[in-house]
Amino acid sequence: MMLHHRVCSLRHCGALHERTDLQVRVEIEPRGTTVRFTPPPRIDDAPFAVAIARAIATATAHLPGELTAELVVEAGVVEQTLLTPETSNRHTTRYLMACWRGVLLGLGDLDIAIGEAIGATSDPSVDIDLDIPVVLGPSAAFAAALHAWEFAGPEARLEISTEVQSPYPPHAFPRELIGTAFQPALLRMGGCSRPFAALANDACHTAALRWPTAPLRPTRALVVDALQPFDSSSGPVTWEAQCSVFDGQELAPLPHVRRISMDAVAVLSQARALGPLRPALSRDAVWGDTYGTAPAVIVPVVAGALLS
Repeated sequence: MMLHHRVCSLRHCGALHERTDLQVRVEIEPRGTTVRFTPPPRIDDAPFAVAIARAIATATAHLPGELTAELVVEAGVVEQTLLTPETSNRHTTRYLMACWRGVLLGLGDLDIAIGEAIGATSDPSVDIDLDIPVVLGPSAAFAAALHAWEFAGPEARLEISTEVQSPYPPHAFPRELIGTAFQPALLRMGGCSRPFAALANDACHTAALRWPTAPLRPTRALVVDALQPFDSSSGPVTWEAQCSVFDGQELAPLPHVRRISMDAVAVLSQARALGPLRPALSRDAVWGDTYGTAPAVIVPVVAGALLS
C-alpha cells in the first residue's frame, strides 16, 4: 500500500512571502514503513497569488493599516494518491486560509469570502459594558477545549472526537484510511491525525467539538475570537485573547490584545453552542497551529469577570 502526498502553497505574512513545495511517498509493507522525499514538478502558482491578493484587499478594508501586518494568508493545493492492490484513488484540493491574530477569517476553496469573520472596522474607542455575556468564537472555544482536554482529560467532560478530518487540507488524513489498520502507522501518539507528508507544519492533531445548543442567542456580547495560553497547567491560567464587541448588529474587533484569566474546564463545562460547527484554529507555542472544528459558545461569565 502506498500513499503519495504533495503540498504546494504560497503564504503571505506581512512583508514575508513563503513558498512551500513538498512531495512525499509513504509505503507501508509487512516489513515496515518507508518514507521517500522526491523533487516535485513545478506547479503554476499564479491562481494562488490572485486568491491571496483578493483576501488581503478584503481584510485591508476592515483593518487599520498598522494591524494588517499581522494578517496571514495562504493559498495552495494538496494532492493525495492512495494505491492499494485493489484500488487507486486520487484527491486534489485547492484551498485558501486567512487568519489574523489567531482568528480564523476563512478556510475553504480558493473563492471563499473572508470579510464576514472580520466584521465591522476595528474601532479603538469601543466601550465595553462589563455586564454583557461572554461568547467564545469557534477558534477560542477550540483552543480552550484542547487545553482542558490536555490537562483534565475525561474529567473535562467534553464531547470531543479526534478521529476526524482536519479542515486544513495539508493536514487532512486520506479519507479511505480513517478507521482502517493502515491508520495507526500515520498517526501521532494520542490519536492525533498526522500524515508523515504534512511537514509544512509539524503540529496537525485535529478534533471536532460539540456542546448542547443554547436556548437563546445574546443580543450583545463580548466575543473572544482567539485564545493562546501562557501557562501549561490545569485550573485558572493566563491567556492572550483577541476580542470583539457585538452590539446586536455588527462585530467590532478590539485593536489591542488582552490578557485574561480563565479556568477552561470550569467555563466549558457549562458552555452552550450558538451555531453549527465551523473551522477553528488553535495556536500553541509547542504544538504550533492546530486546525479543527467547533461552534461559537456562550459561557456563564460576564465581561467584567473575564477582563478583571
